[in-house]
Amino acid sequence: MTDVSRPRDTRIITVANQKGGVGKSTNSINIAAAMGERGYRSLLVDLDATSGATKALKAPTSGWVGTYELITAEEEPADCIIDETEEELTLPRGVHLVPSSRKLNELDAWLLHPDNRWANPLDLLIEPLGKLRGAYDFIFLDTPPQITKTSLPAFKAADYVILSATPEKLAVDGLADALTDINNAQRAGNADLQLLGVIFCSFARGRGQTRLSRKLIDYVEKHLQRPDGTTYKFDNDIHRSVAIQEAQQMGQSIFEYAPESTPAEQYRELAKEILSRIGRTSVSVLVPQPQEKLPSPAVDHEQDHTEESSQKPESDAGEVAANA
Repeated sequence: MTDVSRPRDTRIITVANQKGGVGKSTNSINIAAAMGERGYRSLLVDLDATSGATKALKAPTSGWVGTYELITAEEEPADCIIDETEEELTLPRGVHLVPSSRKLNELDAWLLHPDNRWANPLDLLIEPLGKLRGAYDFIFLDTPPQITKTSLPAFKAADYVILSATPEKLAVDGLADALTDINNAQRAGNADLQLLGVIFCSFARGRGQTRLSRKLIDYVEKHLQRPDGTTYKFDNDIHRSVAIQEAQQMGQSIFEYAPESTPAEQYRELAKEILSRIGRTSVSVLVPQPQEKLPSPAVDHEQDHTEESSQKPESDAGEVAANA
């Protein structure tokens, strides 16, 4: 059970994209850990029944109360949290966790129960997260890749959305679906919801990038803009790294596993950028939908293959060895 007595200006941030494998859990964990390095206190809520964030932190997916009990009010929100007092689990500094389990798949049946049939499925997270406001500086909602009983409520309950993407056409297509969800959440009662930005991750640096990946990144930077003409894409990208993969295998954030590595520094800079953007946002506006077609994967396919084959995969293997 976590202490909820100290008042904090809580910001709830949903990390989303309606496609799997785009780094949502990795980004949720490491952004929260980066905030912890800066002295902020964060709660990570795993809303995916496959328990990606829970498993990445080596937390058990059974035998604990967690997200299901949080949503259904079977337990008080503070009792669903794993914190630094748990002897069986070592979490990143300043990060607490509401773990997920397959019980989230039972939410449909719970909503059909006579006692719950009047519950609004879109509002499932508003009350329990409201009870945790003031206990944390940030609450990060790690969402599933598909539309489920937990993904849309995450947009309805959040203050901000961070979209996670890789420079692949399907991942960028998923951004468009997520933008629609943000707009719908704004129209359906969460008028102050803000898109904080788009993170590109898990791609090679420099000349290791394919031509198509560069075109997709340029597309998002150019066509996803605020009314003042500035882009929603974050300046700081998270590049592909052996260190991140190995940190996940160890159940650690990049800051515990390889604090001097390139990705650790990238997440530090990203955290600074997030804090800066939160400080600047004040007026709610509907997020623009890109009108121009995405670059086709068929374009420059031969050139992409040539560029990739001529470049060695970049990694932080040397940094890992130095920091393991």
